[in-house]
Amino acid sequence: MTCSLVLIASLAPAQAVFPGGAAAPVSGTMLRRLERLRRGPGAPGAVFAAPGARARQTLEGLGLDGATEAALRDADFGTWAGRFVSEVQESDPARFAEWLRDPTSAPHGGESLAEVQARVAGWMRGLAGARHVLAVADTGIVRAAAVEALGLGLAAHRCLDVRPAEAVRLSGNGERWRLIASAAAL
Repeated sequence: MTCSLVLIASLAPAQAVFPGGAAAPVSGTMLRRLERLRRGPGAPGAVFAAPGARARQTLEGLGLDGATEAALRDADFGTWAGRFVSEVQESDPARFAEWLRDPTSAPHGGESLAEVQARVAGWMRGLAGARHVLAVADTGIVRAAAVEALGLGLAAHRCLDVRPAEAVRLSGNGERWRLIASAAAL
């Protein structure tokens, strides 16, 4: 059975911040993107949200309710959690560069990109037999799902851009996936 998986990147604050801190207010632009998604294709059979306020706020903005799925949680950014990306770049440039360069490193003391990718891949394998799934998660988790679907290596995470309040559509059987390109929600 083919599973249609729609991943929606959760709302994000106006300035780039590592997930894990207090929820920051979102911009009007984010809310307008969400409104366009609300007009998307029909109702999903199963709805999941990452733990956390941003994913829950996004789901509510779509007029949906869903189960909290721990495998979709934001990456654990350890000591960087809740800090502005620009602040970390300035205060710790060597470790920030290491994190960008090596997907197996976790200089912040949290999860490496490789660990996040493995977690998301495991969740996707568990969707075998599902029909139509909608999931809301942080942009990094949505990017990990796209990398998994395309069978790309970890370095591809830095080559894909998933914007907040936008959707990535995949189709697969839990083991093999395809990215469904769409310009429906412009």
